Amino acid sequence: MRTGQAQAGQKLTIGDRTFITNRTPIYKDGEIIGAIGVFQDISDLDSISRELRSVREISEELDAIIESSYDGIYVTDGVGVTIRVNKAYERITGVLAKEVIGRNMKDLVKEGFFDQSVTLIVLEKKQPATIMQEIKKTGKQVIVTGNPVYNSEGKIVRVVTNVRDITELNTLKSQLEKTQNLSQRYYSELQHLRSQQMDLEGMIVVSPEMKTIIEKVKRISQVESTVLIMGESGVGKENIAKLIHRCSPRFEGPFIKINCGAIPENLLESELFGYETGAFTGAKKGGKPGLVELANGGSLFLDEIGELGLAMQVKLLRLLQEKEFIRVGGTQTQLANIRIIAATNKDLKAMVQEKHFQEDLYYRLNVVPIYIPPLRDEISENDLPEHIKGQISPGEKKVKTLEQIVAEIEEDAISKALERNKNMEKAAHALGIHRTTLLRKARKYGITISGS
Repeated sequence: MRTGQAQAGQKLTIGDRTFITNRTPIYKDGEIIGAIGVFQDISDLDSISRELRSVREISEELDAIIESSYDGIYVTDGVGVTIRVNKAYERITGVLAKEVIGRNMKDLVKEGFFDQSVTLIVLEKKQPATIMQEIKKTGKQVIVTGNPVYNSEGKIVRVVTNVRDITELNTLKSQLEKTQNLSQRYYSELQHLRSQQMDLEGMIVVSPEMKTIIEKVKRISQVESTVLIMGESGVGKENIAKLIHRCSPRFEGPFIKINCGAIPENLLESELFGYETGAFTGAKKGGKPGLVELANGGSLFLDEIGELGLAMQVKLLRLLQEKEFIRVGGTQTQLANIRIIAATNKDLKAMVQEKHFQEDLYYRLNVVPIYIPPLRDEISENDLPEHIKGQISPGEKKVKTLEQIVAEIEEDAISKALERNKNMEKAAHALGIHRTTLLRKARKYGITISGS
């Protein structure tokens, strides 16, 4: 009324309500005598407008989230029609959004886009599902997880699928498997070469029986079973024990020997298991580790096991059964990470019957028995070189040591191999030893190798 001008579409807030007003002055005889105002309540419309803006903002944020995902996202409606695909899906699969938007998954599978569809599985089973999927177009393999989205009535209205590329993962897995297989093969070959080239410290395998024993030794060395080596004195039991250790996975660990018959009974326990401070008169301050501890990670060779007293046999049995021990004068139990190899020139079975050897200990030791025949049985007249046969009488064969006879046989074998083959590589192959071993032994016996 003050300005005399009409006003239209003015927004006005009264209390918690919002109105649109149109106001017009009333004239009479050229003078304003009043005004008419029309008020339209738009409170609900304003609320809807704010909600729409909020929804639009949320939609924009959701779009940004979906597009920023490194994983592919594929969305269909409740009947399997594709309605949304993000950029990551296009990158991972090589399938463009324009190729699948608006199309049903059944048709896409039928046309060969995919080998199968997790969306269809979710719609059928009405629960989340994960499958491996091959993209036929690009040959890529992906892992897809589909999740149903329900409305308030419990009906599936969307299926959201998360897609991850595992092509590179499968490639890496395949390469890793090949590398592991190759590594295992090389390890096996290395073990075989090591066993073939092993210097047996003066041992010469002559008879078929002894060759069989050596092959058995190489086989059983790969397992952790306790081994009992039996045979007369001087047949090379310690050498066999060392060979078992050196062919085993424990070859990098220590090889510790204890002669059970050479140590007094009252000292054997502390020597084997160690002792703590004050365990006995003269015990060192701080204690001392025993041979079991020193053999940790390797092999413990118990020579002349038949000489053990019954009391010590009980303690050894606990070590074999429980793989643990206690130092003399101590209270703390320690684990023993060792492989036990025992040897004897006695008939332990007979000793068990005579109550001189624990039966349980015998069976614990005798898991893998190896019997080494006497030298007189192993080496016959036919096995000896001609010039040696005439030098050794039957009586001398029983007196001569293994090392003496072996040395003579070895020297003769090397000489003949070099004479026949005229080549160090071929001679070494014929003898079944490595060329460096052949060279060392030839020097030992003063044998000249031409060209070396």
